[in-house]
Amino acid sequence: MQSYLERESAVDSAAERAAELRAGPPGAPTDSLSADIVAIFTLTVVSIGFAVSFAALIFGGELDVGLSRATGSFVVAGGVMSLLVGWRSHVVPVATFVQEGPAIMMAAVAADFVAGPGGGVTDVFVLLVVTMLATSAAGSLFAHVGLGRLVRNVPTTMVGAFIGGMGWLLFKGGFDVMVNNTLEMSDLGGLLHFETVKFWLPGLIIGLLAWGVSSLRSLPIHTLGVLFATCLIGFYIIVALTSTVTGVESDGWLLGPFPAAGGAQLVSPHEFRSANWSGIATMAPGIAGVVGLTCVAQLLSLTGIKAEVAPQLDIDAEVRTSAQANLVVALLGATPGFQGLGYTVLLNRLGTARRAVSVVSGALVVVFGFVGVTAVGYVPRFIIGALLVMTGIDLLHAWIRRLMSQDNMVEQLICVGAVATVASLGLLHGIALGLAAEGIVFITGKVRATFVRSLP
Repeated sequence: MQSYLERESAVDSAAERAAELRAGPPGAPTDSLSADIVAIFTLTVVSIGFAVSFAALIFGGELDVGLSRATGSFVVAGGVMSLLVGWRSHVVPVATFVQEGPAIMMAAVAADFVAGPGGGVTDVFVLLVVTMLATSAAGSLFAHVGLGRLVRNVPTTMVGAFIGGMGWLLFKGGFDVMVNNTLEMSDLGGLLHFETVKFWLPGLIIGLLAWGVSSLRSLPIHTLGVLFATCLIGFYIIVALTSTVTGVESDGWLLGPFPAAGGAQLVSPHEFRSANWSGIATMAPGIAGVVGLTCVAQLLSLTGIKAEVAPQLDIDAEVRTSAQANLVVALLGATPGFQGLGYTVLLNRLGTARRAVSVVSGALVVVFGFVGVTAVGYVPRFIIGALLVMTGIDLLHAWIRRLMSQDNMVEQLICVGAVATVASLGLLHGIALGLAAEGIVFITGKVRATFVRSLP
């Protein structure tokens, strides 16, 4: 997975790397049926994995009763996005799925909503619909007025803080999923109790190992999938030798059980009428934060795609396409998705150049969302937690690496302070503090601010 910071640096080397990426590394598959099959398999597994993990991130703890429905809705939403964007995008093929940035912030907004105004599970689904509609409207507006170059005005220090903050929240979210509880800073001591350690330690080890495997470019792309499949099979071998499926299910090891009637469903008119609208209204700042974060993250991602594989890309047209896809799936109650840089580049490296890759993958994901959700209930929580931990470590590593490369101590302090604020108070507070500090420093002229650069 490629972080947003790596997307920024990718812009600088676009001319040198575009031809190399289109050709692929030595020994990469050529544009053939075998390459298409590998690409479809990879994109399908990634889409389902991210959708399931982000659903578990949001619908944990008090909201656990809605996890079956959320899992189906997130998976189907991701598949429809892949299908629609893949069909219309000028990037062929393109990887589109539910993205981590909006999901992380939405998890915080949902937690605040439940703890504050006291919304229930159906209220959270309505909150997700409202957020998706707002995100789609904002994307359409941005595309209509041609704000695709807005990303160039984002301070690079804040991009770094954003990455570090997301990395921490994903890393912590992995533990939340594994112990099935939303942890606060005051709860961290409880993680050391044996009854809790047994749930998160396997996931932490697998997450670290998976991050190491994903960092080795010399390994085949399916190695990561083999690792997680091996862990899943190994878990059930141990269960067969020492316990029963019912036993580990009752002990809290599994995501399920999911009811046979669960899975994706649209938010109904009755749910809209009975929703806690006054409570949802109080979440307006959080919704605005999700919308703003989605817009900035998508612009960064599309800028990287333009630099890496599609120099003539019309960013505003791509934003409009993803906004329409988000609108189509809004009533499912998921989180926003858009074109992902890392896996779009990966598809190009595989040597495939068919639009059918994204379309077929999206169709397979949709089918799984309707018929395969019950099977997801048998996945151990530490497997999903490990995926979140792996992604969080990847983002934190990118942030630390970029932080150490800076030679300006003031910029470093702002970045570290913003991430520390995210860890203690939340993502919105951290970004607000960082922007305020960056503005003061810029106005006083103590430091010359640098901004994300885009292609002309």
